[in-house]
Amino acid sequence: KGQLLVQAAMEGDKLETALRVNEFIDMDADRSCADNSEPSLGGTAWHLIDVVWSEVPGDTPLEKAELNFSTEGGLTGSTGCNRLNGSYTRKDNSLLFGPIMTTRRACPDSLGALEMAVEAGLSKVNGFDISGGVLHLLQDGVPLLRYKPQ
Repeated sequence: KGQLLVQAAMEGDKLETALRVNEFIDMDADRSCADNSEPSLGGTAWHLIDVVWSEVPGDTPLEKAELNFSTEGGLTGSTGCNRLNGSYTRKDNSLLFGPIMTTRRACPDSLGALEMAVEAGLSKVNGFDISGGVLHLLQDGVPLLRYKPQ
């Protein structure tokens, strides 16, 4: 929380506008002041929009697959059919997933294909990029899965 002030400039007799911070509320380590137009990896609910590396039936509701990255390295979400839970580590644009556990309920055909594509895709990921508001999960710089914020 803060307030804008009009005060005398350091030099001369001009007035300048300044921001006084009265209370620090929160910080987002995944964002910088230079570029806050893109969503951050952590703290954002991401919904699948494209399986690049594998084919899934055309009528598959991709948006049912979601990922939620905590800012502390936890991962939750859905394969499109089953819930998932695991961990991740990141450094710069490197991203590695730890073991991912899923529930094991039976999935209809198209959601079963989606689940297999998501699970296999996540196991190959070693990097990420967020551009144009889209999260690209990458293997050696090549997109595997694409997600957008909810």
